[in-house]
Amino acid sequence: MQDFNKVFKTPKYTGVTLSLLSMFVLASMLVVWNKLSESPEVKNQQTLQVICEKKLQPIFRNAIQSFYKETGIGCTTAFLTIEEISDFLLNKKDAQSSIMLIVTGNEPSIVNLQSEKFIERFVLGKYTNIENSPVNKNSTLPAICLIGKDIPKSWNALAITRFLTAPNRGHIFPDKDSFIPFVGDPWQSTQTINLYANPEIKEKLSHATDAFSNREGIKIESNFKKLSNTNETISIIAKSNATQYLPDIIIGHQHFEDPSGLYSKQYLSTKELPYYISKTSKSSNSVKRLLQTIQKYF
Repeated sequence: MQDFNKVFKTPKYTGVTLSLLSMFVLASMLVVWNKLSESPEVKNQQTLQVICEKKLQPIFRNAIQSFYKETGIGCTTAFLTIEEISDFLLNKKDAQSSIMLIVTGNEPSIVNLQSEKFIERFVLGKYTNIENSPVNKNSTLPAICLIGKDIPKSWNALAITRFLTAPNRGHIFPDKDSFIPFVGDPWQSTQTINLYANPEIKEKLSHATDAFSNREGIKIESNFKKLSNTNETISIIAKSNATQYLPDIIIGHQHFEDPSGLYSKQYLSTKELPYYISKTSKSSNSVKRLLQTIQKYF
């Protein structure tokens, strides 16, 4: 019978080996701990920093929480007084990486720093300051959203503004007496704009739509059709009453036929490029923002 100790030898560990083993175990425990302690506010490194004025807390708090649950985009939200927000803008270097939800007024620091620190301004609705209003004379001011210039993923920040103004999402407010919301586009998890255009403007228009899509996170489905094909397609859709299949916008055709009055005709500021916005489009507000981008390329 063989000697047990000769067959199975006790492994020998040096101090270095034990140290490395301990580090590995510790690292593994930290990974597990991080997964267990993950929360909506720290789910990803691109968490949005939202600064909301305290008087707007009952209006937007639940909507911001719903935005995370539906999109997975995390938000760290602080509810501050207008004085605290003013101090934050003046003294914090990361103010340009935040989203501000505030009631506009005559606060000098905020008015002066809007163009310096923020790249976008959206109206969310009208807020009635009942407490500070004279008897029978309510003071109504715009509630706005400001998007910081240094936010890493602009499409996430713009998505939350669309969510807050969507009639089927952000408009579910608990305090409607003091707030009249701006009516935005209905919320779509993946918003798409269907566009028909003259093939002659394809190159310029493609640059504009790519820039818009990359910034806003909105998909553009571009179809470059000759005028005859466009007229024929729209006529067929109109006769079928399937207006949901109509393009949201038609651009670049001078003599587009619209006998059913489905579109509203306008021109870019150059007065040379006509466009037609569908009267039944579910993305009319986003289409207007798209047109602002297109204007820069023509």
